[in-house]
Formats: sequence, C-alpha cells, structure tokens
Amino acid sequence: MYESKDKMVSHPDHYQSEKGIELIDVIEAFTADLTGIEAIDTGHIIRYGCRWMNKNGIQDLEKLMWYCQHLIDHLRKKEIKETLENRIKKIDEFDIIPEEETRNE
Repeated sequence: MYESKDKMVSHPDHYQSEKGIELIDVIEAFTADLTGIEAIDTGHIIRYGCRWMNKNGIQDLEKLMWYCQHLIDHLRKKEIKETLENRIKKIDEFDIIPEEETRNE
C-alpha cells in the first residue's frame, strides 16, 4: 500500500482517534455489507461525524446532515420501489385484475 512521507496525506490527525484508531478502518468495518450510494453516504456520515471537532466544525456537521438526508431519500425511494414491485408480483401471482381495469371492459 502506498504510504506518503507527509503525515497529512497518509495519516492525518483529524482521521485518527486519540487511541490511534484510523477512520478508514472504521468506515471499512461499518460499510462492509453495503454497496453503491448506501456505502458512500454511510462512509461520509461516519467521516464527518468523527472529524468535525478537529477540522471544520459546524460545516462538517452540515455535510453530515446533507449525506444523512441523501441516504434517507435514497432509502425511501428504494422502499417505495420495492413495495410497488411486491404489489405487482402479488397481482401477477394471483392473476388479479385491478378494479379500474375491470370497469373499462
């Protein structure tokens, strides 16, 4: 793995705990089962939540809120899509014709 001689590149203080835990390891552990935007947003939420006191203060907390809302919006859309897909699947399984279609015949 690449290591820079510049500590701000490879191991910046604002990405390490006082006990030496690296933020990259925390993000990797907590996003291991996630993919796509869910992994990305979760990683950013963790990142900004961990560093706000040592880097950009309120701005980092606002970034955390932005990524959190982005993730919530994504999950709500995903939930709606899955609900609709399940309803369509049930209609197909039971060969049910919605009431509106029976009126038009």
